[in-house]
Amino acid sequence: MSEFNEQGNPGERQNNTDIRGIVQEAMEEFTRRKREEAEPAQRAELMEERRRREQLESQVKDLLQKARESEQEMARTRMTSAVKEELQKLGVTKVDLAFRVMKDEIRQGGDGQYIARGREGDVPLQDFVKKFVDENPEFLPPRIAGGSGTSGGGHDAAGSRLDLDAIRPGMSSEERRDFHRAIANLVSQTFKS
Repeated sequence: MSEFNEQGNPGERQNNTDIRGIVQEAMEEFTRRKREEAEPAQRAELMEERRRREQLESQVKDLLQKARESEQEMARTRMTSAVKEELQKLGVTKVDLAFRVMKDEIRQGGDGQYIARGREGDVPLQDFVKKFVDENPEFLPPRIAGGSGTSGGGHDAAGSRLDLDAIRPGMSSEERRDFHRAIANLVSQTFKS
């Protein structure tokens, strides 16, 4: 009988196998149901995570675009400043107008220096601006003081130089009379011509 006990009852062994199978099936079913219950929540969480990621990607894209635009604006400002500085060095009085005329020809070269498209090809900014000013003297101040019809340099009829800086408060009546006479002579000479 001891042999029988050690080996166990064949019906008992089958019972144990059936119980193990049933328990294993129950555990698998439990795990599957838990996974199915958690799946919608995980899906929703994944969808929310995807939405956040796409939103962040969009924000990064916008920031990169703004950074590029900002860099371009800074580059335009530096170029504008460099060109206007060159124009001022050459004595141009209508700097903004001259800049508007020439700005489309100027760009920044690979080495960071400003160059312009000239008739002979690319030329340094300084050379381009100098040539532009030489070809367009209307942007420079007038070379001769006065215009057509001016008298010979501000001399009165007696040939003495008329010094406008000498006009001041507190002049004697004789000095004022002399200035009035000199101015009247200059005006009459101007209208006679």
